[in-house]
Amino acid sequence: INEFGADNYMSLNKILINKKIDKIKPIFLLINDLDTLRKKNYNITNKLIYFLKFGYKSGIHLIMINHSSGINQQILANTKTKIILKTTSIDQSFEILNSKNACSLIGNGDALMVHDINIYHLQLPFISEADFHRVMNKYILN
Repeated sequence: INEFGADNYMSLNKILINKKIDKIKPIFLLINDLDTLRKKNYNITNKLIYFLKFGYKSGIHLIMINHSSGINQQILANTKTKIILKTTSIDQSFEILNSKNACSLIGNGDALMVHDINIYHLQLPFISEADFHRVMNKYILN
């Protein structure tokens, strides 16, 4: 990236297209159970923060799914975009959003997206957990 004078992989891709060179494809890294990962690797928080700070620049997008509260505040502070489904307590909502808005979501796809300081209300398609696992097994894990 630095060799071509680019700031990130998207600006590098513009340069590469002009030079008729194959562009960089982004990588999406999915972490489905952050709590289990923390138990297996005591230093995971520092590694995740590093990826959050520098991964996007090189085209690595980190997608973390967390089902419980207790998210590390450093990870939250370094995450540019968050999608929040209905929380079960005001404490969880404040932990993620610094507001109680996540408690008032209806469910079944009702969500909030936080990008930088902006909050957007979304309606996501609702799929069952069984459908989610079927799609993951067929298209992503194989």
